[in-house]
Amino acid sequence: MLAAKAAISEENDLAVFAFYIYNYKKAGTEMGYKKADDFLPKELVLLIQNYVDGDYIYIPRKKGNELSWGEKNGARKAIKNRNHDIYIKYNYGATKEQLAKEYHLSIKSIERIIYKQRE
Repeated sequence: MLAAKAAISEENDLAVFAFYIYNYKKAGTEMGYKKADDFLPKELVLLIQNYVDGDYIYIPRKKGNELSWGEKNGARKAIKNRNHDIYIKYNYGATKEQLAKEYHLSIKSIERIIYKQRE
């Protein structure tokens, strides 16, 4: 009987958690590294503390919603643009040494970028 009550309680806890997360997402907020007290209701924080108290947890994205590195913050696009600029400047006569100094990269990195841009 006690085990059955615990299972029902755990199911209810999960339902409450799902309800809060659903409504949080519906509000259009972005996920990332955040302090739970800043965006989750106090009741939900207390509920989660029953399972994880003071530790970090990671909640993965749903299947199909995954992002590749740099897609969310624009880093991938910025590096692609930087590499294109390096290639154009090299084609217009800039030396590898000048580009390495300007972009704070090694000469080997500049060579790698130029080689990949040619492809």
